[in-house]
Amino acid sequence: MEPIFILSLLSGLASHWLYFNHGEHHLNAPFLACFHVLLSIITIVAEICLHGGNYTIAIARSAFIFTCYLGSLFSSILMYRTCFHRLRFFPGPFLAGASKLWHSWKVRDSTNHILMGQLYEKYGTFVRTGRESPRSLWICFLRLIAISRPGRGNYIFSRSFIRYRLSWKPMYKT
Repeated sequence: MEPIFILSLLSGLASHWLYFNHGEHHLNAPFLACFHVLLSIITIVAEICLHGGNYTIAIARSAFIFTCYLGSLFSSILMYRTCFHRLRFFPGPFLAGASKLWHSWKVRDSTNHILMGQLYEKYGTFVRTGRESPRSLWICFLRLIAISRPGRGNYIFSRSFIRYRLSWKPMYKT
């Protein structure tokens, strides 16, 4: 394998461990997309210059370089989220731990409350619903509402809350 392909593989790993693994970058998605498009154009132009104007070879090599980069980047991200992330020990759907796309697809028709009820029934009080932390750890501890807001009765609860509520005893006398 040529050194440029090995370099693109290492670049994918390095970009995950040095950039994407620190912080949340979903707000920078347009910038990141433009950056990667620009990077691929620069790669194509560089390959054309290196191969004396042979566009077919230059585009094929550039596509392979970019595929190596993206493949190692996404493989590294998937491996980290499923094997090394600090939320990996909490129960939940496997695909939810790998990508937020699973959750988005499941609730595409505005049924998040139904999905959360099903996950609670299947996995219990703590459910890993995504890859970020701590927002992706869903905690269904219904007694917490009554404990944290004593004396403020007359709540109107949804059917899903009433269906899944637990019996509780106050921790202290009011």
